[in-house]
Amino acid sequence: YESTVVVPNMASAFAAAAAATNSTDDSTDDSTDNSTDKAAASASNVIEVTKQHRRLGELAHESQRHSDNLLGNIVSETRWLPLRAEERGAIAASAFGAGFGGSVWALVKSEDADEFKHAWANDYSQKHPQSAARATFFTMRPGPGARQIERY
Repeated sequence: YESTVVVPNMASAFAAAAAATNSTDDSTDDSTDNSTDKAAASASNVIEVTKQHRRLGELAHESQRHSDNLLGNIVSETRWLPLRAEERGAIAASAFGAGFGGSVWALVKSEDADEFKHAWANDYSQKHPQSAARATFFTMRPGPGARQIERY
């Protein structure tokens, strides 16, 4: 999946699940049972990724809500952008970074990323014209999550 303004460590688990869904088995076994097993496994992967999409969206939404209600340092732009991303069909979206500003990420399917980015930026320009001149919207692929680096 490609994402629009995404925090790589939050998306790495999702990206791994999506990659597993898109993987193929190169074996040459032509048996009906094998193709039935492959179809069942593929359907199971799709269901699991869908569950992960929903859960990631719930967690991001909850994180945004907590930032807004408990920290009290969310500005109107970073309050509105994740909600608009969800309305536009993003899998998940949330603000991050410094309080009283910062950034917002939204996770979308690769094939939808460019159209989503342009529509989201246009929506933002209409809703917050003064801030839009300083805003940058871009797409990137999720990177690997945080991991320990071995010391030598």
